[in-house]
Amino acid sequence: MVVLSHDPAFLKLVQDNAVSVPLKELQILKTGRGSVISEWNADEATKGAYLKSYSILLHFHRERVGDLQQVAQAIRPFLEEFYRTHFPGDFPTNEWLGDFIGKVRDAGDDNGLAHVKTDLDKLEAINQYSKKFHHSNMPDIDNDELHGFVVSTLSLVGGVNG
Repeated sequence: MVVLSHDPAFLKLVQDNAVSVPLKELQILKTGRGSVISEWNADEATKGAYLKSYSILLHFHRERVGDLQQVAQAIRPFLEEFYRTHFPGDFPTNEWLGDFIGKVRDAGDDNGLAHVKTDLDKLEAINQYSKKFHHSNMPDIDNDELHGFVVSTLSLVGGVNG
């Protein structure tokens, strides 16, 4: 049986419900002069941005491989989504990590953000490092330095010990 669709979510449902049937996931890609058939992964295609960023960071942490620019650019949006999920009333989508850090710094002891203060130095260092990779004149990336910031980032969310 061949199932074709433009909807990755539908194809993921097909995959999830074909428990006893071996599947081969393929895609048709346009090229300059026609099309080619290549491998496709429904799980990867349907991951949200947060999980995609997490996968990029975790893979770099474990294997020390990957597109360094992509890894560096994944740090800040990953943390922003993490803190937006945990503090939806305090960190709306129109604010950046620096705005959130300012709120944490100014939070009183009775504020829910106060418990983030224990990680404030680490969070500020990560923000200072990562924000330079979201502008047009991007600096060279040192693999070891990036790895250290990836470990720090993942440790903030419980992804690794660091």
